[in-house]
Amino acid sequence: MKNIKSKSLIVLLITIGMLFLILKDDFTNIIDILKTVNPFWIIIAITVSFIGTFIQSISFKLIINQHKEDFSLLKTFRLNIITNFFNGITPLASGGHPFQIYELHKEKVKVADATSVVIENFLVYQISLMFISIVFLLINYIFNIVDFNTTLTILFYLGFLLNLLILIVLYVLGSSKTFGKRIAVSIAKVLAKIKIISDESRIINKLETVSVEFYNGFKEMKKNKKVIFQGILIQIVGISIYFASTIFVFKALALNIDMNVGECAMASLFAFMAGSIVPIPGGTGGMEYSFFGFFSTFASGAPLKSALLLWRFITFIFPVVFGGILFNINEES
Repeated sequence: MKNIKSKSLIVLLITIGMLFLILKDDFTNIIDILKTVNPFWIIIAITVSFIGTFIQSISFKLIINQHKEDFSLLKTFRLNIITNFFNGITPLASGGHPFQIYELHKEKVKVADATSVVIENFLVYQISLMFISIVFLLINYIFNIVDFNTTLTILFYLGFLLNLLILIVLYVLGSSKTFGKRIAVSIAKVLAKIKIISDESRIINKLETVSVEFYNGFKEMKKNKKVIFQGILIQIVGISIYFASTIFVFKALALNIDMNVGECAMASLFAFMAGSIVPIPGGTGGMEYSFFGFFSTFASGAPLKSALLLWRFITFIFPVVFGGILFNINEES
C-alpha cells in the first residue's frame, strides 16, 4: 500500500507540472473559457467513456467465463475500472495485468488460468486496437483529415510499432515453449549482469514458470477461436466509443469547430497511440503534446488548451481517482 501511495504521489506531481506548463502562457484566457464549461456535457463525456469501458468488459467476461462461469459482468466492469488506477500510476500502463491476475486468483481462479485469461484479454485488446489504428490510418491517408507534423509522425509510428512488436513477441512466445524459456534465461542473465537482481537462479526459475504458463494459456486461447473473434468485435465497438467520447469535451466548451464524431475518434486514437510511447505514468507529456498536435487541425490557442485540460481530466485523472477509490473500498471490504 505504501508503494501504491508513493506512485500516486509521483503521478500527482507530474500532472501538476504539466498543468503549469499548459496554463503558464495563456492562464487568463484558459480560465475564462473553463468558467463557461457546461457540466451536462462533462457528465455525458464521462458516461460515454465508461460505456466504452463497460462494453470492453463484456469481452473480458467472455474470456473469464471460460475458467469461471459465475464471474459476473458487474465484477468484470469493476475490475476494469480498478485496473485503470494501476495502469495510470505505472509506466507504460504495466501495473494493471498483475493486479488482474491477483484479483482473479482471489476469486478462486488458479494462477495459471488467471494468467491465461489476462493474456488472452490483452491480446484481444491489442488486436482490436491495431485493427482500428490501421483502418483510421487508411481513412486519413485517403481523405487527409488529421495533419501529422514530423514529431507527431515519429511518435505515432513508434507507438504503433511498439504495440505491433508486443503482439509479435507474445505470439512467438506463445507458440514455442523452448523459445520462451530461452528468453526468460536471457532476461535474467542481463538483469544479473547489470546488478538489478542478485539471485539469478531464483529469477530464472520464476521467469521459466511464467513462460510455461503463458505458453499453456496461449495454447488454450487458440482452442477458443469463437470467443476470441467475438471478443475482438466487442472490443472494437468499446474502444471506438471510448475514443469518440472526446467530442463531448468540445461540446462542453461550446466550441464552434468543424469536426464530427468519427474525426474526433480518429484524432483521439492517434493522440493515444503517439502518447503511449512515453515511459511515464499516464504517458504524461506525450499525451498532452499529441492531443495538442492532432487536434490543432480543428482548434487552436486557449480553446484547444482548455479542451486538452478537460480531456485529461475525463480520460486520465477521473478514471485513476475513481479506480483508486474503488480499490481502497475493495481492500477494506
